Amino acid sequence: MKILNTKYIIYGFSTLFGRGLEYLMLLFVASKVSKTEYGEFEFYKKTIELLAIFFSFGTPTLLLTYTKSSSSKINLSLISVVFCFVLVGLLTPFFYYLELKVILLPVLFYSLFFYSNSIIQSFNLVENGSNYTAYYKIIGSILFNSLVIFFLLNIKEKSKSLILASNFCLVFFTIYHLFIFFKYYKQSLLTNVKRYIKLFIKLIYGSLTLVVNNFVNIAFLYTDIYIIKIFAEKTISNSLIAEYSFPLNIANALLIIPLTISQVDIEKVKKHNKSLKNIIQKIIKALSISLLLILFFYYLILQIWFHNYKGTMSIFIIILFAKFVQGLTIPYGMMIVIKKHFKFNLSLNLGVFLLNVVLSLFLFNKFRLIGIGLASLLSLLIRYIIISERVNKILKRK
Repeated sequence: MKILNTKYIIYGFSTLFGRGLEYLMLLFVASKVSKTEYGEFEFYKKTIELLAIFFSFGTPTLLLTYTKSSSSKINLSLISVVFCFVLVGLLTPFFYYLELKVILLPVLFYSLFFYSNSIIQSFNLVENGSNYTAYYKIIGSILFNSLVIFFLLNIKEKSKSLILASNFCLVFFTIYHLFIFFKYYKQSLLTNVKRYIKLFIKLIYGSLTLVVNNFVNIAFLYTDIYIIKIFAEKTISNSLIAEYSFPLNIANALLIIPLTISQVDIEKVKKHNKSLKNIIQKIIKALSISLLLILFFYYLILQIWFHNYKGTMSIFIIILFAKFVQGLTIPYGMMIVIKKHFKFNLSLNLGVFLLNVVLSLFLFNKFRLIGIGLASLLSLLIRYIIISERVNKILKRK
């Protein structure tokens, strides 16, 4: 049995290429700045990614799971974009109040165009196919990461290089997509807008649990950073964030394969639920091989380049196994969303999120970064066991 076919290779290459550029960019940043500066850089990055999930407001998932006709995909995508702008506009005062105005535009950029779960990337996948989306991701990654490095080398506040790159890309991609949607308008594909607005409101209202769930799900992944930021000594918090984020970023590469396979095959699973078993088998094989390769790669870069991060090998192994478990969970989560078990998904993720917070607080005080890594591993393992049992019951009923 082939693990991957042509469309996996093309789309997977774009994901790998984009992630690869991001990792190279992060490695470059880590090599050029102090741990304190890198920790602040990562804090901005993680906060932008977290808030981007909120401001996209679950619409990427709605586009992936609800839309079928070309008209519904185009109209609901445009309405989602407008909704995102409105939401950001309404909450702008809070950004100023919390002194986060500097990340306002980057959050908008990530929500609309750049983040893997952004509105436009989801639209591209369902309307234009995986090949078009692959080229979009490659071009976007080259532009964005090149700009981050450019600003890193040319500005005094190195930690804000990602922010400036995001602002520039927001302008570029907004202008480009204005032309795209104008083309749809000329082709009379933007019709019955009022009907789609009513449908959009109904979908958003009916899936508020999905919105909260998406935010909780990503917040779970970033809890560790904020616990370090808040509860570590102020003088070393950014350095600890750097020592945790550096191995975390490398370990995240393990999620590329399950995300790619699940996204490419989502339409197949919608039509034939039992095809999920084949997808899970592919993911297990690919994850096992990738885990060993990434472990070797991390050991290598510590020995050759990043000597000041040599003390992170133990925490890296813990995080890597946590990501392995998380990767196994992805196809099960996809099935839960397809079957619209939003309340179950929310309850599970909220429960595991709270468990992770409690464990992280307790274990961080006892074992510092190792304790936070163990808390994540245990929490993700519990979620995997519960969600896999639920999905297996669903498949047995078919």
